[in-house]
Amino acid sequence: MSYDLTIRGKAPEIDDREVAETKKALEAIEAQMKADGSNKEEAYWEAYNAHRNALNPESRKYSNRAFSEMVEVISTTGMGRYTFAPEFDLEEPDESAEGNLDAYADYMEAKTKWLKKSSDEDDVTGIPLHKFSTNEGWIVTQDECIQALSAWDEVDLTQLSVEQDKLIRTERWSDFLDFMGWASSNRGFEVW
Repeated sequence: MSYDLTIRGKAPEIDDREVAETKKALEAIEAQMKADGSNKEEAYWEAYNAHRNALNPESRKYSNRAFSEMVEVISTTGMGRYTFAPEFDLEEPDESAEGNLDAYADYMEAKTKWLKKSSDEDDVTGIPLHKFSTNEGWIVTQDECIQALSAWDEVDLTQLSVEQDKLIRTERWSDFLDFMGWASSNRGFEVW
């Protein structure tokens, strides 16, 4: 499954140097693909996303098509923990029915609180991984991002499997950590 993670706060202004560097990297990948006919789809999308983020820091995103590998590393390193989603038992009111506008606003407020909720357990630190189980707008909070990055700082890299070690040495992982840094400085991120 693939996910788009979107920052919830306002990011800094456009950095012209970063825009130029990411554009140059994207053009280099495109030129290489055209010149030798190679299929560097993953490298292309990484470069494309980096350039898009540089051009639009206020709507910074992280996209990943193979997110299950990332979730495994997040779990193994203590950045998050597998959890079950808390129950949400409110029925969505018909917002178009007369007089239901207030009921719909109350429903949306309750749903937003639910999407932020870690789990029914109190001892979850880092990212509750049920938030990566569906792309319905789960909210990974700023505190969860901070806890996850703190856990990453304590990781003994020699304890990772060969596959995990290979993943954390990719640009995909460093981009994810960069994204998490942005999210921890803002209001977290949404999972779509």
